[in-house]
Amino acid sequence: MSDQTDTGQSAGGGTQANGTTSGKRQWPDWAALLETAKRVAFNVVIIAAIAVGVPVFVKLVTTRGVVINDITVPSAVADRGLTSDVISRRILDQLHEMKMNAGSKKEQEAITGTSTESQLPDIQLPVGGINLAVAISQIRHFLGYVDTKISGEIVTESAGDDKGNAPAYTLRLRMVGHGVLYHSAKPSASIDSQIAEAAIEVMHRFDPINLGYYLYRRKDYVNAYRMTETALANDSPGDDGWAFNMRGLILRDQGQCPEAIAQFREAIRREPKFAVAYYKLSETLRLTGDLEEAAKVATQSITLAPKDRRGYANLALVFVDQGKTAEALELMQKAVQEEPRSSQAHLDLGVVLHTLNRLDEAAAAFQKSIEIEPDFAAAYSKLSVVLHRTGKYEDARAEAQKAANVNPKSPVPWNLLGLYALDRKDYPHAVTSFQKAITLDQAFVEGYVNLGVALAKEKKFADSTAAFQKAAQLHPRDASVLAHWADALEAQGQGRQALDKRRQAIAIAPKQANLDGRLGRLQEAQGDVTGAIDSYNKATGADARVSGALKARIDSGSRCSGIPPRGWQESRRPGVPRVR
Repeated sequence: MSDQTDTGQSAGGGTQANGTTSGKRQWPDWAALLETAKRVAFNVVIIAAIAVGVPVFVKLVTTRGVVINDITVPSAVADRGLTSDVISRRILDQLHEMKMNAGSKKEQEAITGTSTESQLPDIQLPVGGINLAVAISQIRHFLGYVDTKISGEIVTESAGDDKGNAPAYTLRLRMVGHGVLYHSAKPSASIDSQIAEAAIEVMHRFDPINLGYYLYRRKDYVNAYRMTETALANDSPGDDGWAFNMRGLILRDQGQCPEAIAQFREAIRREPKFAVAYYKLSETLRLTGDLEEAAKVATQSITLAPKDRRGYANLALVFVDQGKTAEALELMQKAVQEEPRSSQAHLDLGVVLHTLNRLDEAAAAFQKSIEIEPDFAAAYSKLSVVLHRTGKYEDARAEAQKAANVNPKSPVPWNLLGLYALDRKDYPHAVTSFQKAITLDQAFVEGYVNLGVALAKEKKFADSTAAFQKAAQLHPRDASVLAHWADALEAQGQGRQALDKRRQAIAIAPKQANLDGRLGRLQEAQGDVTGAIDSYNKATGADARVSGALKARIDSGSRCSGIPPRGWQESRRPGVPRVR
């Protein structure tokens, strides 16, 4: 048998690894194998990511984005740095600010300066090297999902002159295929103000719920309510709960708690798993004294959202009002365990400890909240109140001033400074602080109530009455406003009018023990001992904790020092100082 000629094939007909040598062991190409392994691993990761992230993938496909760009501007405006991109970005910044200040926790609509597809990462899929952005774009267009494009222009209406008249402009935005979305009402030299107005119109069109909550927090109740009408008319999934919840908040802020409760219940009826409405309903029921129902609703909210601190905080405060101290603290500790790095969770714990008069522990909780979030103005304010109650008056004023520095637009720190001045009988400084508070927020009811109290202390009864009238105008069904007004009338010697205001307050909040107790005192002063004893019995029935203070009066029908005095508690109950 002769030797075979080397043709690069083995006797079995297979190709050798290296055809230049024969009869030697051949080593694999490790670099090629490594590259193949990398490609396989990369493809596996991509496929796994898509499999695991199906909800994200679906959201990318189905999101109807809103794109703001292509704003045409005059050269004179562009020369000032206000280019098309800058105008678009400022509108987007305004939208972002409104969302952040809305505080609704509702997801904002996708409003951007670029299309959805252009925001996607440049990832090659394993099959055929298709780009992820291209694939999603093709799927979106196939399913009919396209970005809504908003463009527009700034028009020079008058060029200005050498007499000092500035140029005036109008801004117009339009939705491609839908027509004009916004047009300035009149020419203005201020482009920024028109940008702010345009942002509101964009949000009104695409995100009325978050715009409504933004307006609500600015106490623009009329326009906030208008946003609920828009949201309900749009019939967007999930918006009904948010809309009726907002209506409840508006009514509650105006002191109309029964009406607010009805709105929260409607939100729950329409969205049975909408935990936010349960939180607000529980809070409002507690404020009206319906503690059993408040506890039930708070428990339901915890079942719906077991990792949200708000349900625990609400139930804990109900337990505090019911005298269940241990249960309240256990709940708050659980809430902190759920969110140990939440400044709000530690603040809630501090509020409960404060209510239980465990002041040192409350101060520590508020300080922890500040440690986590140094710009948390509410924590400084609440720490200030605790320090004042423990006799650390200078420290209390310092913390209130820090709160004012952190949030200079808030009336709350000035309200506190006014209360501290009122407590030390420095009535002129109290009046000045309360006036500062209502200057910052002309709808700040606490400021008007406390101003009325301070002016009454100065014997400026006409001005005091005007302050209470303003508070009652803002919140016509707020029992606390009427209760404080009754106190001021009593200080003026107008016992009969004070009785009338007190009865009006009780009609609004019939389950508030402190209202009946103080009514009893007024009835005693008027010589109506039988009526006074009846009021004291009602107060004891509404809240067993007041029985010790009233027992002697009920037993003897004699005059005594009365209901526990006002404290620096964080409460909105009628008869307690207006501290927020």
